[in-house]
Amino acid sequence: AVYVEGIGLIGTTKESAPRPIASVAKIMAAYVILKGHPLSTGQRGPLITATSADVTTYKTLEAEDQSVVRVAAGQQLSQYEMLQGLLIASGNNVGEMLAVWDAGSVRAFVAKMNAEAASLGMKNTRYADVSGFSPASVSTAMDQVILATAAMENPVFAEIVGQAQATIPGAGVIYNINAILGQDGIIGVKTGWTEEAGGCFVFAANWRLGGRALRVYGAVFGQDTL
Repeated sequence: AVYVEGIGLIGTTKESAPRPIASVAKIMAAYVILKGHPLSTGQRGPLITATSADVTTYKTLEAEDQSVVRVAAGQQLSQYEMLQGLLIASGNNVGEMLAVWDAGSVRAFVAKMNAEAASLGMKNTRYADVSGFSPASVSTAMDQVILATAAMENPVFAEIVGQAQATIPGAGVIYNINAILGQDGIIGVKTGWTEEAGGCFVFAANWRLGGRALRVYGAVFGQDTL
């Protein structure tokens, strides 16, 4: 699906059945966090302390070859740094930490993700987990374009997904998995990959056409490679 802000939908493929979206699900996770705990540009937000349970989750997901960000018991990360770990390095464990911090449990947080999807009119979306690792987290390209336009209205979200790298206490330098960030005007938003989902990409790009500044949004799923 491709959409131009101020103009409308340019087009979509005919195939519109919901399908697994992998780490693209983290767009909604970040959207829910920032809606419930707003940050202004320059703010880092409250500190979140990693527990022994968080370390266990980190080690378990790492052993399963999931995307993770290293944490140690007692380590403190700001809300902003956690969002960087979620959106830049695509840390599945960071998503679960944020979920528990916000809603008390992953299950309760996923319910909030689904409520926000319904609120935004994402009729073909269902989240089963925070990270999108579960193939039961499904959506369509058009639904994710709807979400991307809403998420990018938040300057903190837009700032983070536009960062090529960041330094996280305890984890060091993390790099944006969106390898084409900065090319062809691309300023975000999120990539994803699992065997079930294939390569997934939701993007925002700034273009100039006939002297006019345009913001283009798009989404593509089910590619052979990331």
